[in-house]
Amino acid sequence: MSSILNALCMCCFKRPSKSHIKLEDPPEPTSESTPEALDCAAEAEPITVENKSESTLYALIIGIDGYPKLKPLKGAVYDADQVAEFLMGDLMVPPDHITNLRNETASREGILGAFQALRDDPRIKNGDPILIYYAGHGGSSKAPEVWKDKCGTNEIQVIFPYDYELEVAGSKVNCIPDKTIAAWLNELAQAKGDNLTVIFDSCHSASANRGEAHSPSLREPRCAGITFDIPWNIDEHIFPSATASSSNEDSRRTSPPLCTHQTSHIHFAACGSEELAWEEEGRGAFTAALLRTIRAHGVDKLTYQNLMVALPILPKQSPHCYGANKRRILFNSRVPSRHVAFVPVKVEEDNTLTLQSGASSGVTFKSVWQLHNIPTLESPSLGRFYAETPSVSTTVLAPEKPGENTLQLVIGARMFARQVQSGTGNELRVWFSPEAKNLIFPPPAADADAESDSIEEVGSSEHEVGYVVHDARDSADIAVELAPNPPTASPEVIFCLCNSQAKLYGVSTLRRRKPARREDVEPILFAAAKWNWHLHRTNENSEVKDIVGMEMMKIGEKTGKGIKDRKFLEEPYTDLSTSGVVDFTVKSNDLYGAKLTNTSNTPLYVRMFYFDTTDFAIFDMYGHTSSNARADADLPPRGQFMIGNDADGGEPLTFSLEQGEKINLGYMKVFWSTDPLQLDNLEQEDIFDQPPVKSYSRKVVKRSAREVKDWGTVVLTLVQRAA
Repeated sequence: MSSILNALCMCCFKRPSKSHIKLEDPPEPTSESTPEALDCAAEAEPITVENKSESTLYALIIGIDGYPKLKPLKGAVYDADQVAEFLMGDLMVPPDHITNLRNETASREGILGAFQALRDDPRIKNGDPILIYYAGHGGSSKAPEVWKDKCGTNEIQVIFPYDYELEVAGSKVNCIPDKTIAAWLNELAQAKGDNLTVIFDSCHSASANRGEAHSPSLREPRCAGITFDIPWNIDEHIFPSATASSSNEDSRRTSPPLCTHQTSHIHFAACGSEELAWEEEGRGAFTAALLRTIRAHGVDKLTYQNLMVALPILPKQSPHCYGANKRRILFNSRVPSRHVAFVPVKVEEDNTLTLQSGASSGVTFKSVWQLHNIPTLESPSLGRFYAETPSVSTTVLAPEKPGENTLQLVIGARMFARQVQSGTGNELRVWFSPEAKNLIFPPPAADADAESDSIEEVGSSEHEVGYVVHDARDSADIAVELAPNPPTASPEVIFCLCNSQAKLYGVSTLRRRKPARREDVEPILFAAAKWNWHLHRTNENSEVKDIVGMEMMKIGEKTGKGIKDRKFLEEPYTDLSTSGVVDFTVKSNDLYGAKLTNTSNTPLYVRMFYFDTTDFAIFDMYGHTSSNARADADLPPRGQFMIGNDADGGEPLTFSLEQGEKINLGYMKVFWSTDPLQLDNLEQEDIFDQPPVKSYSRKVVKRSAREVKDWGTVVLTLVQRAA
């Protein structure tokens, strides 16, 4: 299923900024498998994970084949058994940590009861990993008007329990709709934490009557049609919050609440919204690929994001991954200390290596990429390659040193690339006061072999964008000066933004300082370089201008401390922006949304980020969907979509200021493209709270910048004032 999720946590901009923004042995491949499917995941040696302590993972595993009233399936029970076997055999999860429901036991009452049992299990502590797996029929239908009015959705997605349509106590057993599952996940996350993984190997499209559904018996879809009405208030006696009304936004996107910007959990879906989840030779193609990939690469090595990238290409279905926490290690709330996003690389028929990312995702000419067979840092490097001039969504890679490409390439095979050096011309221009420069970069000893003016490549495997020393303060991006009257005996430096808006609103000098040492200052500059580059990059050569509009509006107020304690304003909402600037007074109870409008006839992919001027943090606000093939578009043709609409756009946005702060400047920026965007590596945390990193191997570079193009962006400047 493409989604069953509502965002649980407020999207909140806190000061100090270190608080985060929350929106909170396998069978042989079948003869129908494509060359792309026969990738390294199937060939790699399995990695054994040694586990000497009792696992704290708990799981609910559901598999249904023998539906009395629906077309039987052949592999759902087998898939569920394989997942349970993986947990017990590979991860050493105790059997009493796993609730198994198969066929008759996976009744509607049995499934909902198992949901509640997980929530109430005293053995499960806050933060323990929980896995929910479902294999069976799924479906969807357009929502009746009463659903739109009461539940704020245009489509209903469902899973089918074993006893669907059977008569029980005088009435037919209904399916389980998305809002029931979303509400249950909400309650489970509040009770047990957000270390939840949800995997659905089922369809969510009511398309059993499509031509492809009548394919040979070796391939069958896991989908069924909804045969009778679903009351809008179904299950309200179990989950009162499930029927909570949200804003009745007529222009809301048609996606259901399962495909949302959630922070409560990670959700894997077997296919996209317009696709089918297929069974092949008695098992689900998605589950088989998922388990094979995890076993090949190691459950303790992969993040959710890189697992999705590593999955083989499946015929006629594109697995999707949703959730704000895709950077975490599988079944672990830990985020790697070093986050690396891998991008697939495809071998074309002429042996060209094509990076599946381009200018719209910030790939730059001459940037350097390191290739790997599997998307983990522990895997050996296959070589370094540079990017030729990128197109919108793909880039040809060439050997960094001509004649050194000794890769044995297989047409259609996939590899994975990570950026290890940026292209030149995007560097941050930094002006240093003479006093600060002498302390940060002390002159070398007289007998040292130093070349203070030598020019070396900017960047390293640790930094996406570098910086250059700039001669003039007024035309620099940032200034570094010695702080007056430092509060400690050791000298400190201050950082000043040199842009006109920061000066206009009196926030050009950052409040936080750093010791005047290179190992303390350089991490700030590298973070600022990445921040500045992504904030300002855009596609100057685009033939279509202003096809995406962005408005910010107040949509409601909080009425209490509970997540559903809120009152929404009557529509239409009022756009608060004037000439791209939103100047407003911050009140802790005010709820906001960001409305996007697509004026083109093409569906668009969007990502939205918040750029914080106080610490160079970049927060990922919307667009937490990834796929190993073609992802579903976010913004329909001639359509509108509200980020923060308390439905498929996630929780409303709230703002707050640091104590004593009178005014704050930030930027909300949308990146849009006609192709999926690869921006999972853009987010970065408050750099001022990170420990210093020594980087003496790089010399300061003196070089002029050149312009690099992008695809399409829209920005709102947020001037946040204290009440």
